[in-house]
Amino acid sequence: MYFKMKKITSFEVDHIKLEKGMYISQIDDDIVTYDIHMVKSNTPPYLKNVALHTIEHIFATFARNKY
Repeated sequence: MYFKMKKITSFEVDHIKLEKGMYISQIDDDIVTYDIHMVKSNTPPYLKNVALHTIEHIFATFARNKY
């Protein structure tokens, strides 16, 4: 049996065209999802691994302490 899944809204955005910045990705009732672009996609300078690792830890801390 085949089930057609609804596409995630942000998957329909051409991220290559987006510049650096913070965008509203989706609004569901009172929940707002943001898309943060720290660099232009596929264009140097790229984020260094240490920067990505820092973001990972910030998110992990936020997710664990949300409640």
